[in-house]
Amino acid sequence: MAYKYLEVKDACASIAQITLKREEKRNALCLDLMEELTAAFEALAKQEAMRIVILQGTGSVFCAGLDLQESADHALVEKMAQHVARLLKTIYTSPLVTIAAVQGDAIAGGAGIVAACDYALLTKGARMGFPETKRGLVAAQVATLLCRQMRMRDVRELLLLGELVDSERAVAMGLANRQVDKDKLLPEAMRVAGLILQGAPTATKDTKRLLDNLDPANFFDDLEMALSFHQSARLSEEAKEGVAAFLEKRAPIWSHKAHAAIER
Repeated sequence: MAYKYLEVKDACASIAQITLKREEKRNALCLDLMEELTAAFEALAKQEAMRIVILQGTGSVFCAGLDLQESADHALVEKMAQHVARLLKTIYTSPLVTIAAVQGDAIAGGAGIVAACDYALLTKGARMGFPETKRGLVAAQVATLLCRQMRMRDVRELLLLGELVDSERAVAMGLANRQVDKDKLLPEAMRVAGLILQGAPTATKDTKRLLDNLDPANFFDDLEMALSFHQSARLSEEAKEGVAAFLEKRAPIWSHKAHAAIER
């Protein structure tokens, strides 16, 4: 398959590398990019010898989240939400071991993709976070992953404050496994991949399946519930204002009651 926004190549018979290549838009997740990324993961999972996928980005930003210009079109709200759900589900439930090699900021849905991976490396100085509430949105679908990867108090901090955290804090929270120097990012990802390959193929796949089944609640049910929250927020007046403010590079103007409460 020919990709417009991705580069997919084999590092060896068992390791594939997927690179996000929409640098001019900070690798933002438009519909086409999400379709390509989902298709790439699905195709690699069908290759018998393939065991590991390393996901990386180009440019100074790993992924800035959803393409807000595209998502501002209310006719696309449901379609984009479904694409996000399918993408996160495909990565999280992949039979392959997934390694995120994050070379720059991973924001909102971009950080969600990292959370969907089994292992994550983050370059020193890169930031992660979920500013959705500042756009009048809810990081609903991503929350289903964060609650499986992190302490609930840290999840609440990330989602309610909406602040980006630096690489050291991201590792401490469990958003990433390790922080490394930028020039060591891919070598370290390959080193980790080599350790994984020392394990037996079937045993590794079965371990992933076991960990999924040990989750306290059903991932698919949680994702379906989260989808309703995501769509409701996306269609709200707050979302209209939040997205417009972001695109216009200004502070959002929330309701009078909200501002009155802050002033008090």
